[in-house]
Amino acid sequence: MAYPTRQITKAITKLKMDYSEQLDASGPSNASERPVSWKTAPFTNVTSQSSPHLHDLEGQSTHQGLRQILTLSSNFREVRHTQYCKKDRDAVLTCAAESQQRDEPIIIEGLHSDPNWQGGLLNFEWLRENCAEEGISVQDGQTGTRRTVNMGSIDGISGVPGTSRAGNQSIYADGVECPEAWEKWLVSAGVLPDELLPCGPDDLFQHMPLQFRSQILSLALSVGQSSSTLHTGPCSTVTHYLTCHVQGQDPSFCFIVPRIACRKLVKYFRSKCKEIDLGTKSITIEDLIASDCTVYVAEQKLGDLLIVPPNSFHQTINSTGLRLTMSWSRMPIQSLKLALHGELDIYRSVCRAEIYRCKLLTFFAVGFLIRETLASGSQTSSHLDYETETLLDLFQEILIEEWSENRSMMVREPRPWLRTEVNSNTVLRLINSDDVLKTCYFCRSDIFVSCFRCNSSECKSCQYAQGKVYLCVGCVVEGRNCDCKKLVPVQTCEFDDVLGMYNIAASLFDRPFLTDESIRAFDHLHLFHAAYQLRCVPRKTRGSYLCRIIPSLTHSCETPIISCQGCRCGGCYAHLLHRYICSAEAILMTPGSRGDEEWHKFHGVREDRKVTSLKRFEYERRTHENRLEDYSIACRMAIVAHEYLNAVPDIMGRPLGLGWYDMPDLPEIHNPELVPGYSKKKTSISLFDVERWPKNIPNTAGTASPDSEMTLVNEDMKSDCSLSPAPDDALVKVEESPDQATGGNRYFEHLLAYNSDSD
Repeated sequence: MAYPTRQITKAITKLKMDYSEQLDASGPSNASERPVSWKTAPFTNVTSQSSPHLHDLEGQSTHQGLRQILTLSSNFREVRHTQYCKKDRDAVLTCAAESQQRDEPIIIEGLHSDPNWQGGLLNFEWLRENCAEEGISVQDGQTGTRRTVNMGSIDGISGVPGTSRAGNQSIYADGVECPEAWEKWLVSAGVLPDELLPCGPDDLFQHMPLQFRSQILSLALSVGQSSSTLHTGPCSTVTHYLTCHVQGQDPSFCFIVPRIACRKLVKYFRSKCKEIDLGTKSITIEDLIASDCTVYVAEQKLGDLLIVPPNSFHQTINSTGLRLTMSWSRMPIQSLKLALHGELDIYRSVCRAEIYRCKLLTFFAVGFLIRETLASGSQTSSHLDYETETLLDLFQEILIEEWSENRSMMVREPRPWLRTEVNSNTVLRLINSDDVLKTCYFCRSDIFVSCFRCNSSECKSCQYAQGKVYLCVGCVVEGRNCDCKKLVPVQTCEFDDVLGMYNIAASLFDRPFLTDESIRAFDHLHLFHAAYQLRCVPRKTRGSYLCRIIPSLTHSCETPIISCQGCRCGGCYAHLLHRYICSAEAILMTPGSRGDEEWHKFHGVREDRKVTSLKRFEYERRTHENRLEDYSIACRMAIVAHEYLNAVPDIMGRPLGLGWYDMPDLPEIHNPELVPGYSKKKTSISLFDVERWPKNIPNTAGTASPDSEMTLVNEDMKSDCSLSPAPDDALVKVEESPDQATGGNRYFEHLLAYNSDSD
């Protein structure tokens, strides 16, 4: 939902006035001692007269400052600390693993006391001397604007603690390229165990070829009263922050909201017209208090390694002085599962860039597993460890989602990122350049094998992009489109080449081979096939449609609807989410937008029916509780789409066709309470609130966390309404290529090798 600019401006003006009044009532009398900007002063006196301002913490020890912060809310907790000792390395790693398993941050402290710590290298003066001409993007702590400055132009801190040579200088920069000397020290000095280093033993990033690998190691620089944005680690990675250099004695803190409380925090900021999933907003401590979420608070000192678990929102706030932090991401197998099972769906909803190419990473991790197994010559077993089994399961799901039985008719990209060696069926060759990889023009996610393309010179999207426009399968299956709506299905490489990789692993680890027949029979959403059916199969059209699946929300809409011959009632894709049916599932179950008897039983709410979409969802909720990554893909996509119906996609002004979930027809979709008689017609049930579950649902889930925030809406729907026909998307002609229906069997008995191609 778009919010009026005037409304937002008024809210900001009121916040400024309230902030000024609070300073007049309880702040210092000397104006020069007040925080530089209302935007960057996170500690304002809102909850009590004793709440500290950020500048009130200057000159105190970090311990005293931390104690003051923890008194602000009963939900604030101190991050657990452990002292690192090389002799007790295994115990430290066990503590880190246990904290990650509990989704809690942890600090490993005292690393600067190691004999191999190089203080002469890891400091700001070294950066100024060796990287003086390097331009970095910084955010001004006073105005919030971004600009590019040279490293040499940034002032350090003078001999007086808490002051800078520039007086009011206040900047924050992250994503700064890490100097090669610093990176070499980190990986070779032996200060940290290999398990915590980038590209370590359990880090899947080590398998990604360098030409395709994104930046995983960087620096963050904070000067004066500055703050990072509130963000999560990209693609559910485990994030590490090593404080390398500190000038000044004033405290710096990191506020961390654990994964289980993140949906609650998102909901709170939505009520304030902020979308925090993009990772571009900074917040204040008052917001954290008002959100009533669990918040871990960490004081960051020299030599501290802060480890933040996956999908945890966190923001660093610096009071004064200068700090240099080295940060990196790790992708263990559990992070990959979290990313592919939910987090990337959220990214797609709000249009946050994917960065780490999770599907491609899975492909190369499986390739490494194959080569390692063949090289060792050891006999494989059907009893696999958790990591291997999870990796193969994820790769299998990716292939099912990227598959279509009509792929032989589809266009191929002229420069595939992967291709078979000429005159050989035994070697796959990589293109030695990342410009062959495609990114979705709508949501900025990575495109693996299957996608849709428009290269019409008359399309405004192509004109704006000055070239071809590619859309990912997830966007297309949710109704997103280019401006001219003439997308055609495309494959970035031969699907059977990628399928052959899986089948080699299947032969080594005693798993069933994947063929067209077995993929078709899998109980897993065939996303690309659904998108192909939507875009390339003729459908009936008419000017407008009447959605009556929920009688109290009956409305006329321009988006397509799914008809049901049994109840003579049609529903739009947005309202089908109230039954927890995502668009991909609806498309596959209703060819030509007309549902049969199976569809009639599935989307209904009658208690005597054994299988309905709501009963399926209730069963998965009891089984998996708040672990979204364990839900089936159909439920998972419906949950995310339902939660993000009121999210505004960040398409940055590009001319694109919004999807069914980007532009709901009625405000009731966002706020069902607006519908007359809502309380009589519906019951809003917290997804993981066991005490409020319907009485007829067996309770086997145990006690749920109060931080969990998802919503299930049960509808008491009875309707005998007539139905309007479904829409018609123009039949798209596609080019033909040689049939590839063999399923990659030609690779089964051959050794797979990678070679780079300069292309």
